[in-house]
Amino acid sequence: LEGELRGGVSHWLRSYLLMVRWELLSQRMQLPMLVVVQVMLGAGMALGFGFLFDNPSQQQALYLSTGATVIPMMTLGLVMLPQVVAQQKIEGTYDYIFSLPIPRMAMYFAGLTVWSVIALPSAVMALAVATWRYHLELSIDPLALPAAVLVVMVASTVGYGFAHAIPNPRLTNVLTQLLIFVVILFSPVNFPAERLPGWLQAV
Repeated sequence: LEGELRGGVSHWLRSYLLMVRWELLSQRMQLPMLVVVQVMLGAGMALGFGFLFDNPSQQQALYLSTGATVIPMMTLGLVMLPQVVAQQKIEGTYDYIFSLPIPRMAMYFAGLTVWSVIALPSAVMALAVATWRYHLELSIDPLALPAAVLVVMVASTVGYGFAHAIPNPRLTNVLTQLLIFVVILFSPVNFPAERLPGWLQAV
């Protein structure tokens, strides 16, 4: 009936699937390039940061390899995703999406699903390049996949949060540029956290 309240698990799942389709269609032109950028970022970090050392030790190689895997996932959630939301605000599609009669969490998880599909294969490729570059023999823990999904989820949640909270999309884009700098240079995943000043370790 017209005007009937919608709810329940079936409505949530249908809304989720429709929003996954929306995300894929709205990003269909950018998706291949996003995947290429993610792979190049991770592989580039694994190769480029290695030039900082004449002969990286085993521990340094492990940090560089895992850092090259994690940082692109963080960058996707903290930088690229907020830029997508900012672009939606500029184009005027942001208000339209939020006017749709769908649960907000279904919208969020749909976006998270699409961005995870982009991030996780790229992370695997970056780890493979780093393993080849530093001649590492890694054993993959069964918790690696849930941990990777958690990294993408947390980074995306933070990215979604400030992208929605900041009314000016241009300010969002400025903040994402700052975050690129902070994430790449000061995230203690490419190096031990003990190397940071005490106050920055606390942050």
